Amino acid sequence: MKLARLMLQAFGPFTGKTLDFAATASNLHLIYGPNEAGKSAALRAITDLRFGIPLRSPDDFIHATGQMRIAGLFIDEQGEPIGLIRRKGRAPTLSRFDVATDQPDPTLPVLREHELALTGGVERSEFEAMFGLNNARLRAGGDLLLKGEGELGSALFAASAGTRSITAILTALDDDAKKIFNPHGRAQNAMINEARRQLDEQRTAWRQAQTKPAEWQALNRIHEQTKAALAEIDKAIEALRRRENELTELRTVEPLLRQHDRALAELQALAEVPDLPEGAREQRLAAEQAQRRAQQDLKDAELELDRCKQALANLVIEVPLLEHAEVIERLAAGVEAVSRSRIEVQQQQVNVERIDADLTARATRIAPERDIREVLNAAPSEADRVALNDHLQAISRLHERVAGNRQRALELDEVLSTDTEVAPALPDPAVRQSMAEASRRAQALGDVGRRLS
Repeated sequence: MKLARLMLQAFGPFTGKTLDFAATASNLHLIYGPNEAGKSAALRAITDLRFGIPLRSPDDFIHATGQMRIAGLFIDEQGEPIGLIRRKGRAPTLSRFDVATDQPDPTLPVLREHELALTGGVERSEFEAMFGLNNARLRAGGDLLLKGEGELGSALFAASAGTRSITAILTALDDDAKKIFNPHGRAQNAMINEARRQLDEQRTAWRQAQTKPAEWQALNRIHEQTKAALAEIDKAIEALRRRENELTELRTVEPLLRQHDRALAELQALAEVPDLPEGAREQRLAAEQAQRRAQQDLKDAELELDRCKQALANLVIEVPLLEHAEVIERLAAGVEAVSRSRIEVQQQQVNVERIDADLTARATRIAPERDIREVLNAAPSEADRVALNDHLQAISRLHERVAGNRQRALELDEVLSTDTEVAPALPDPAVRQSMAEASRRAQALGDVGRRLS
């Protein structure tokens, strides 16, 4: 992946510093500055961003170990921007940030492809030898040139790569190349030679596996015929399966079919029997219940008959009783009537007692000190009742006159109290006394009339 922007958030002498390599269309960028400006720290930041910050990093002199952060905006092969952040630590230290806001986004995953594209598939030492030349590595290469070790090209390469013995490396590379490919035809241990042998074998097998057109047509005809035969066999199998299912069903219902056949035979035997009405079942149940009751009554009657026979056997018949049987029967019939009469007499006796109690209560209210017989004897006749009614009417009229006279007397008393000179002459005292006596008699007669009524 191509680095488009390096963000030195907290690394070495930098805090929140950004180097934008995508601001121009140039592919060559030159970073310059005075000594101790941070050029080597920026170079180490690029390497640490790709491979991780070492545990013993020399760039933690300002920022604490846990606060060191490097971020970069990369462009992948499809031209899509990818934001990655590297922190210092032991666990996975690579995470993603949103390229639109430059803020960390934990929802964006870091895939294995991102890590491989970030390192390019090389080790840290190889990356530093090819792309991370610094002052120390240049000095080591110059020392090798001065010593003259190896050829000049090897020495220059060693100086550029920062290695000490290019000959040993070339020897090792030759050995590795022989393990991969050996130009000798009989060599079979190299990987490419083995792969070529396997390729030749597979090509031979492929040619042998090829089918000629005529042979393919014959095989195709056989295939079509086989398919048709297989279809016929499938149809036959399907028909046999249906038949098997039918036979299974028939085997299952065989007992029911036999029972059905027996029922049909019995029904044909009863063909001439008339059909029962709709309520025959209820009638039969009712008849059976009546039959059971009749049988029980028959048993009870037989028991009663046995008891009567036993009693008749023990009975001694006298001749006089037989001679006077009719009279005895009339007397027996009269006993019931006498019993009813006695019950009626008792009822009437209760009514008489109730009426006597009522009369006694009323006589006590009329004359508490008199006996009930005296009160009953004093009861007036019809003529006396008519005369009493006349007297009561006369008493009522006298009451009205007495009330009027009393009212008149009250008026006269008032007039007398207000004006004694013009007051009229008072009635005779004897007359007044007779009037009062008449009023008392009328009141007494009224009380007696009310009691009698």
